[in-house]
Amino acid sequence: MALNVQAARDLGYSDQEILDYLQSTRGINIDAAREIGYDDSSILGYLSEREDFAPAAPIEEPET
Repeated sequence: MALNVQAARDLGYSDQEILDYLQSTRGINIDAAREIGYDDSSILGYLSEREDFAPAAPIEEPET
């Protein structure tokens, strides 16, 4: 199952929070992608199309 970026956004997560989560759970180097010129939206667009970057567990609603 691919990452559902829109569902995470609908729950209130920012692109940065989603990427931070993926970085901590999947070990991807978001900073390296940013350093070569990709913005958070572009990175998420790419990752959301990849089956191998689905979250390890469902993204939960943020605490209010």
